[in-house]
Amino acid sequence: MENLINPSALPVALALAILVERLWEYFATPATDQLPDHLRPTVNRYGPVLPAAIITVSTGLNLLDPAVPGLVGLALSALLIAGGSNLVHDLTQRKGSQM
Repeated sequence: MENLINPSALPVALALAILVERLWEYFATPATDQLPDHLRPTVNRYGPVLPAAIITVSTGLNLLDPAVPGLVGLALSALLIAGGSNLVHDLTQRKGSQM
């Protein structure tokens, strides 16, 4: 259980995480600026899950396979990718703490 994330899918996941983050910033930020102040943080937190879910389901990218197979693995992969560059930071911090 040491390598929960599939190492062969990791480079693709990192690229997709950055892509989803950049797409959200470019296309959705102007739209969310029109929302009331109390809704903006929620939409910006959960909004990137939609494009990430579309990408993971359409490509079948399951970062947690074989540990978590099927739709649950795809859904969790979408959540990881939706985190954007936080995925990169989390992985590098974890790797640094193991050294």
